Amino acid sequence: MSIISFIIAAYNAEKYIKQCIESCLNCPIQNKEIILINDGSTDKTLEICKKIQLEQPILKIVNQPNKGVSSARNAGINLATGDWLLFIDADDTINSQPLMEILSSNIIKSKKIELCTFGCNFIFKTRNEVHNTKNSIYSTKEFLNTALFQLASWNYLFNRNLIINHHIRFPEGIICTEDQNFNIKALCCSKQIASFNQIVYNYNCTNSHSASKKKHSVDWIKSRLESANDILLFCKQHAIAPTLVQNQIKRLYESYVLDTTTEINLHQKKSFFIEKYKLTTSMLPSFKKNWKFQICYHNFTIGLLMFYLHKKIHK
Repeated sequence: MSIISFIIAAYNAEKYIKQCIESCLNCPIQNKEIILINDGSTDKTLEICKKIQLEQPILKIVNQPNKGVSSARNAGINLATGDWLLFIDADDTINSQPLMEILSSNIIKSKKIELCTFGCNFIFKTRNEVHNTKNSIYSTKEFLNTALFQLASWNYLFNRNLIINHHIRFPEGIICTEDQNFNIKALCCSKQIASFNQIVYNYNCTNSHSASKKKHSVDWIKSRLESANDILLFCKQHAIAPTLVQNQIKRLYESYVLDTTTEINLHQKKSFFIEKYKLTTSMLPSFKKNWKFQICYHNFTIGLLMFYLHKKIHK
């Protein structure tokens, strides 16, 4: 069995994919696998990957029609055999030595930890910005209810058994917050999470074509509330107390209400909020205690105004 499975979802990544794959190949772990899911690229991404594969058969390639990053990563999960899973965006790279240090640590070897996070390096055109963590172990409740929680799935190492045994997958059809959704589910099924101060991941902030820089659609913003209810349904199905994720549900609702990046009109935004809020409170009754969302439910316009005033005052 491999020690680690690198899972790379790629869509039109011809400019970056070679260096991404090479950063994984350079990792001096004897037992590893690199799984590349080409998600319907229309450029030379697949051609470049096949050329690398001729010299590096450790690279496995899955070629599928364009279905989105969630579908691509789920295909990688289904194929993976490693003890640990690391998701990598096709325009990013990893630092092999810090990753080796984590995988060889006594904490990981003890097999008591199923999820861990680490530091990352944000690469801009004129500078780098390091976001580090400290060496520590946290309970799930502590981690989920503080600023320690990271939204991106590339910020974590996931034990494969944790993911497989609890049937955790990225939510297909939800085009926003899919990473956050996956991470929360994994955390809810873990007792503890280990944090390491090694800088493992290099995030490319120079790619002007990345998904995070694209104009957000109406479906994009709606996905935040769909994701909230999907998480609550997962908790219900796995006998997890929904109050454990309450702060994260609140976070998703706040991002929906305060979003100004889409062209959704006020009537659409109000109707969708009311529909999803009813479902949310049926699974998480204590959510009704949040007065800001209660006001939005009864009078969305006034509630929206309250949110903006609250945000302005607490800047």
